[in-house]
Amino acid sequence: MNIPLNSFIMIDGIKLTISNDILKNNLENNPLLQDEIQRIKTKTGEFQAESFYRGFKFTIYCSGRIEILGSIHKYFNGGAHNYNDFGLSNIKAVLVDLAAKFGAQILESKIENLELGLNISTPDKASDFIKRRNIILLKSGPCLKHPIVANDSKGFDKGIKYVMAECWLKMYNKGVQCQVGEHLLRCEYKAIKMRVIKETGIQYLADVAEPEKLASLFAKLIELYDRVLIREDFNEGAMSEYERDLILKIHNPDYWTDRVKVSRMTRLRKRAQLERLVTKYATSNIKAEIRNLLFDKYQKLIAS
Repeated sequence: MNIPLNSFIMIDGIKLTISNDILKNNLENNPLLQDEIQRIKTKTGEFQAESFYRGFKFTIYCSGRIEILGSIHKYFNGGAHNYNDFGLSNIKAVLVDLAAKFGAQILESKIENLELGLNISTPDKASDFIKRRNIILLKSGPCLKHPIVANDSKGFDKGIKYVMAECWLKMYNKGVQCQVGEHLLRCEYKAIKMRVIKETGIQYLADVAEPEKLASLFAKLIELYDRVLIREDFNEGAMSEYERDLILKIHNPDYWTDRVKVSRMTRLRKRAQLERLVTKYATSNIKAEIRNLLFDKYQKLIAS
């Protein structure tokens, strides 16, 4: 399987809801869904209808409410995969296809969950980048860190996911997931609360084809990325013992989990100390390089 290392995607996973009698009738009588439709009995003894098409799951609840789950990138590829190039023109093509097959009302569906992801080629191997760079997301409030593994015990070999109340940030080895290359890193932002999504101006399915609204969503990804600490390479021979110890402390994830000892002011002070050390001793600028790659890839997506 050949996957170009410069492959990229933008809008991927999505959750939609709508109550619309015309769309409900279109879905219930659409020949594309008839062979796949299933009647699922709920705990109350009522039945809801589920059907699948090109990786999308359509659920019609007893109340008439419609829920649509899936990846619009996979939909573009017949439901098969989401690893090839997928830019703005492809997003628009999916929306045109959905409206043609199921009715224009589907574009009025409200977005409840939304993912934006970018694949970039890292200067380090993606696994080395994740393991060696001690990626830490510093954010006030609850922030849970989870490993991304593939049925193994290698800890953070595949990637990490930071889960917050309204969104999450994932960084993982896309090359390993697709079994190609070693330098392909995926950075993914997922909004899981309506308030966060509305802040971007995105409310309905039709909105994901609007460049200015996608720019607001991309800004959310960058906002979280800017709060990430990524360990740089340092000229440690020129540093004092105190400075070397400070670097170790700041890049230890366990240090930041002690919310009692590490107050907001402490976090700000330690970050400022780290920035001074980076300016004075760092021999790399990995965080800025990754940030620039994200911006470059986003610009290519919008233009494609």
